[in-house]
Amino acid sequence: MGLSSTQALAENVTGMIVPLSGHWIPEEQPEFVIKQLANFFNQ
Repeated sequence: MGLSSTQALAENVTGMIVPLSGHWIPEEQPEFVIKQLANFFNQ
């Protein structure tokens, strides 16, 4: 699912490019994912 298709399903959707990652983003960039999730939930 792309950003535009998820925006139709939810009110608060954020999209971004994760550097140096492919299909397994949490495994390839765990620190980045943790930081972004923490920022999202602390809004």
